[in-house]
Amino acid sequence: MNSIQTKLGEVQDEEQRLRMALDRTAAERSAAIAAEKGTLPKRKGVLELVPETWDETVGQNRRTFVELYAPWCPYCKRLEPTWEELAMQVEARDLDVQIARLNGDKHVQFMDRYRAEGFPTLILFQRGVVTGYYNGRADVESLLKYIA
Repeated sequence: MNSIQTKLGEVQDEEQRLRMALDRTAAERSAAIAAEKGTLPKRKGVLELVPETWDETVGQNRRTFVELYAPWCPYCKRLEPTWEELAMQVEARDLDVQIARLNGDKHVQFMDRYRAEGFPTLILFQRGVVTGYYNGRADVESLLKYIA
């Protein structure tokens, strides 16, 4: 009986690994297609950045407030609804800043480039240049004051 349970557990683990790989592949394909078309996928107003779209997006005249995140990070998960609400508030108030995020766990070169030591790291850019790292309260009003 134990060997059957062990084998079942192994099969379930492999199935989970394959599902995660398929999800990653689909997300990468979507981002690559969007990059080719010159558009970026959005999730509730938040631009989903990938390395291929970084320079074009962050280098615009418009300011860009970026969250470097990790999908497994509990603080990033807690910030996600606030980050989405921030994007909606920015749009509603017609502020000249775009709200974006990039998976820093997957694209480690960005963590190194911007000396980010943990997740989430919130960075404000103007024309591709860092204008500040946000270290304050993680609520919508505080974030809006920072980027206003």
